[in-house]
Amino acid sequence: MRKYLLIAPVIFVLIIGFTVFYMSNYGLKTNKFNDLIYSKLEELNPKLKINLDQVFIKLNLTEQTVNIETLNPTLRIIEEKLLIKKITSKIKIPDLFQNRNSIENISISTEENKIEDLVNFIAIYDFNLGLFRRVSLRMTEYIKEFFELNEVDALTLQRDMYKKYGLTLTGLMREYKIDPDDYLDFIHDVTYPELKYEKQLQKSLNNLSGRKFIYTNASQSHAKKILSAMGLEAEFEKILDIKATQYVPKPDPKSYDIMLKSFGILSDQIENSIFIEDTAKNLKPAKLLGLKTVWMENERNIEDYKKNSEYVDYTYSDIKSFLKDIHNNN
Repeated sequence: MRKYLLIAPVIFVLIIGFTVFYMSNYGLKTNKFNDLIYSKLEELNPKLKINLDQVFIKLNLTEQTVNIETLNPTLRIIEEKLLIKKITSKIKIPDLFQNRNSIENISISTEENKIEDLVNFIAIYDFNLGLFRRVSLRMTEYIKEFFELNEVDALTLQRDMYKKYGLTLTGLMREYKIDPDDYLDFIHDVTYPELKYEKQLQKSLNNLSGRKFIYTNASQSHAKKILSAMGLEAEFEKILDIKATQYVPKPDPKSYDIMLKSFGILSDQIENSIFIEDTAKNLKPAKLLGLKTVWMENERNIEDYKKNSEYVDYTYSDIKSFLKDIHNNN
């Protein structure tokens, strides 16, 4: 009997040791903290909705915390889903024993970036579905239907094609031989009820001397629909779209040669021409050709701007500020 009494504490210590080791290195799957994560996100912003599948807890004895980690959750902002790799948070171990299960911080990780401060992420994210995001949703929907994929796989393919080719359409054409006209008609079948007649912008453009053109990786009909809603279509002499470049997109240098020829910009006129973009990498070929370049500041393309800032001559917060500056300097 005494022998068993001596062995029992050893076994107990081994069990505790193994449990601590396992919890520290592998963790335990649980749904105990799901409601805490849901309520914390709702507290930060009621427009945020999340779908949690695999939630694990791990011990961190150094920081005396229990780390909560979710794998491959879906974060929804209004109608848009964000592809997230994981969401992590922490709870102090003493709080667990005192039944004070309060999440103090949450961080989000994507495949490429880690957003340490979710509050700041919510503050800078545009929750109103803008023009690009509305079209992006249609891209995802097209890929889902065409390839019969689920939401996550469709988003992954969409992102991979964009990263590899600079334009989702280009990748889908080259690797999957999709019909580009069918794709463009589908993704641009959207409405923009928030767009309104821009009287001041129309006046500023009208007063701007020189010829004005639109060059877009979208379709001409899509560009006209937006310009018409804002009362600006008549201010531009010509629209060059992705179809007219034989589906060679920006920033492919070949498309810029097509642009110069299409707009009739002669070699001695290039240095007096201005190329305006919200994506800085699209300014590189224009700058190398000798055009003046202007980047329209936006959070979505800030990392791209940092990589290509040497090809940017001027930056402005919006087109109205640019036109005002031009007017004041003339």
